[in-house]
Amino acid sequence: MLLEYRGEDTGADVVRGPAGELFTSLGYLATRRDQSGQSTQQGSVLRAPRRLALGAALLVSLNLDLSVTVWRAADLERVADLFVFRDDEWLAASGPAAFRGSPGGLRRLARESGATGASR
Repeated sequence: MLLEYRGEDTGADVVRGPAGELFTSLGYLATRRDQSGQSTQQGSVLRAPRRLALGAALLVSLNLDLSVTVWRAADLERVADLFVFRDDEWLAASGPAAFRGSPGGLRRLARESGATGASR
């Protein structure tokens, strides 16, 4: 079966899991399709997955905006988004109000969002 997304570039990635499931980065979603044909999709237009890597329990994607997203491979539940900035500062978001980061990454978050209580 050929998976396609109208207007999709040819650089989409596919990785096969140990149980034969397929993980793809077609379109703006990360997709998991198991051997029975059932599929699960997660993703974001802003952080469209491009390159995928599969570990024992986690799926990691390098996204179109150069951020990194980590999902649980079993159900594609998002674990965290990681952003690394040009000045080597970083920020990890694991929920709408749950952030960790370097001092400069947290300052950047506070400056952009007006947040004052970000955690390290």
